[in-house]
Amino acid sequence: MTSQGRLEEIKDKILSWTTPLDFGLFTLSLLVYAVTRFVRIDEFPIYFFSDEAVQTVLAADFIRDGFNGYDQVLFPTYFKNSIFYNLSVSVYLQVIPYLLFGKSIVVTRAVPALVTLTAAGAVSLIVKRIYKKRFWWIATLLLAITPAWFLHSRTAFEVTLFVSFLTWALFFYLLYRNGRPGFLYATVVFAALAFYSYRGGQIVLVGLTIMLLFSDFKYHRDHKRTVTGAIVIALLCTIPYLRFQLQHEGETYFHLRLMESILFQDVPTLEKVGKLLENYFTGLDPRYWFHPDLDEVPRHFMRGYGHIMYITAPFMLAGMVISLKNIRVSNYRFIWLVALAAPLGSLFIEPGITRNLSFILSAVLWTALGIIALGEWLTSRFSYQFISLLYFLIITLIGLFITQDAIRNGPTWYNDYGISGYQYGGKQVFSKVDQLLDEEPETAILISPTWANGTDIIKRFFIADDRNARMENAARYLSERSDLHSNLLFVLPEPEYQDVVNSEKIDEIQIDHIIPYPNGEPGFYFVRLSYSDNADVLFAAEEAERNRPRTESL
Repeated sequence: MTSQGRLEEIKDKILSWTTPLDFGLFTLSLLVYAVTRFVRIDEFPIYFFSDEAVQTVLAADFIRDGFNGYDQVLFPTYFKNSIFYNLSVSVYLQVIPYLLFGKSIVVTRAVPALVTLTAAGAVSLIVKRIYKKRFWWIATLLLAITPAWFLHSRTAFEVTLFVSFLTWALFFYLLYRNGRPGFLYATVVFAALAFYSYRGGQIVLVGLTIMLLFSDFKYHRDHKRTVTGAIVIALLCTIPYLRFQLQHEGETYFHLRLMESILFQDVPTLEKVGKLLENYFTGLDPRYWFHPDLDEVPRHFMRGYGHIMYITAPFMLAGMVISLKNIRVSNYRFIWLVALAAPLGSLFIEPGITRNLSFILSAVLWTALGIIALGEWLTSRFSYQFISLLYFLIITLIGLFITQDAIRNGPTWYNDYGISGYQYGGKQVFSKVDQLLDEEPETAILISPTWANGTDIIKRFFIADDRNARMENAARYLSERSDLHSNLLFVLPEPEYQDVVNSEKIDEIQIDHIIPYPNGEPGFYFVRLSYSDNADVLFAAEEAERNRPRTESL
């Protein structure tokens, strides 16, 4: 068969299960999703966080070290992100892109964004193949405009990989549940990818598996041979995890302990249970999902939008009613189980959108069912083609508006650009430092680490390890006499710059550059310092005070 003939055959197969209009709108919906993810992906979110940079840094080190992790394990199950072993699939996905393109914000963020693009397709396929609905392609657009997903799917945070692989696992499970038993094997494979993508999602996956086991027990019993084969595949998929647990015994305990889990707090058992329930039900609280100005960390929230757009709430409620009326049907009961499993990610640790993000899947499916129900009613008065094009146009315009608003106004939604807020400055500071090192190779540059988490990782993303730059602020030079020579350049956030200005030990401050925050205020100062004439007297007085004996009671 010629290549032209094969293309025609593929086209015929596609059109055999959908209409040309639906297929065209599905394709355009994926295009809209791609545009709203990739356009200026390096500019929004405005930060480039250490948890993003570490993905490519670890991939580079993995290649450098002969495919060993920092623990000298060949092809490790988990890579160490700072002090935790919690990265796996996300690092492996960055290996080939790093080899092809090097370290780039665009590439680092684009890799998981491409994976989320497939999930955007999968969620529409669920509506079509499982719920047999017209307007099925609308689910892709709804996922595209969901604010919590819009924000995080433009980052390199590994949680979006978890939700994306989970979406495919759920799609294949529903095919299995609807008379295609062989798809249970694909379910297990994608569930394993989700399991290794995000450690915070593992309890969600385990909880959902238990729920589905009981919910569809009779069906599983009728397909014992298939289930047995799937269990064998699942056991094979656990081998890397068991290897990790044997090599790093107690790592999970250490992780929960350091995250101040309620499990290890010295409080009465009844209070612990109450906190667990509070954490869980926060993830199901409509106020948490729809409030347009939630008290959330700015890095994880789009101000004015809510985690889910409140204008979609009526449609989501309608979809919930539809699925509740059909609760005896596995396909509709399934959406509720996914929603009930999602908050398990925040059960033992303070609730956060990254740990609850899988709830978005149920929200999108419910909203799609609600909008589709309205569309089916409208088709009794208008043509299906007209309603389809109207739906597509309205939701696409919303998606384009969100994208434009986020890129233009997102940088000033909040004015907290420091460690408790956006942690802005990774790209801006280190790109400037790298440029200065090219222009002034004799200059040693000291960058303050206090304005963001893991600034050493961000530095390694932008600056080669052998360059004359290190993470250090001016505090040591204000507490003890050190060599402040003219080739020493400090990069200080505004509060630390003010400490230097207010210090009597510093006489001359030469400002070489200022990097402003997005709101126009000074953010980072590139300065050279010199001691004042009385600095030695002040240092001596402080040392004498430190050496003065004291008697105190403890």
